[in-house]
Amino acid sequence: RGRRVPSLRIIMENLKEKIENWLAPKLEMEELFLVAVEVGSNFRIQVFIEADDDSLNIRKCVRVSRHLEEFLDLDEEVAEKYTLDVSSPGLENGLRIPRQYKKLIGKTLIVKTYEEENLVVELLEVEDDFIQVKNTTIKDKSLKGRSSKKIIINEEPFKIEYKDIVKARLHFDI
Repeated sequence: RGRRVPSLRIIMENLKEKIENWLAPKLEMEELFLVAVEVGSNFRIQVFIEADDDSLNIRKCVRVSRHLEEFLDLDEEVAEKYTLDVSSPGLENGLRIPRQYKKLIGKTLIVKTYEEENLVVELLEVEDDFIQVKNTTIKDKSLKGRSSKKIIINEEPFKIEYKDIVKARLHFDI
């Protein structure tokens, strides 16, 4: 009997786990943290990293990328087949992990929850299971053709649990 070849999905999942392990010491050394690793078709690897302050820059991304390339080049399942992109998630992208919220305390977020459409809130506190926010507004889009109006619902601080958040990102009021 021949050896059973693992499916591509299993290879991708294993690769994602390996990347997370390979990156851990380097990210700690650079005072960065991992937001997400995405492994797509044709071994397109995207690594999103962040800093607790504003110290993430292109040089740090390059150092993390080079560190990871050393491991990928030696991995028999990946070597020479991959493309690698190491970057910050960017301000317009959604917040993925609780640690990202910490440096946005005092800023305005748009939070989409499972119950509400879009909440525009000021971030007050970040805890392990929830964020504390205030000044909720909902954009009412029911008026077709007219500009949406904002309805203030509640100005008392309240909690939103991470499990109830569909998407959250920094709000740019134009």
